Amino acid sequence: MALHAPVLVMKDSLKRESGAKVHKANIQAAKAVADIIRTTLGPRSMLKMLLDAGRWWPFI
Repeated sequence: MALHAPVLVMKDSLKRESGAKVHKANIQAAKAVADIIRTTLGPRSMLKMLLDAGRWWPFI
């Protein structure tokens, strides 16, 4: 069986970041998602449809 090269989604020239800066960015992203879906939880939940401005199809 031949081994294939990995498929690269991002450019090789991109810089990897790590540490506290990335940790803080991940927490902020999680909080943003939580704020968006907060009202979909619980007994009085509301169904929401999220729309991307550049696309015509919705995602939930």
